[in-house]
Amino acid sequence: TGLLLSFSTSEEGEFDETKAGKWLQKFSVNYGFVLRYPEGDEGSTGMSYAPEVYRYVGKENALNMRRYDMTLEAYSYHVNIK
Repeated sequence: TGLLLSFSTSEEGEFDETKAGKWLQKFSVNYGFVLRYPEGDEGSTGMSYAPEVYRYVGKENALNMRRYDMTLEAYSYHVNIK
């Protein structure tokens, strides 16, 4: 569907510790993107932590997911039961 993006950088080190990775962690929601496979949520997402993989969900959804600290799976469930 083209909704996932996998970022990379020429910086040394783990992606989430690079300047690019830190910028994405902080500002991605302002553009409608969320970290798709967050650390510690492997049971919910079914995937290993992948700090470079983001998904477009729209700005409003991204902001709500961050506000309530929800994975896409938890947020989708929450929205569908309302």
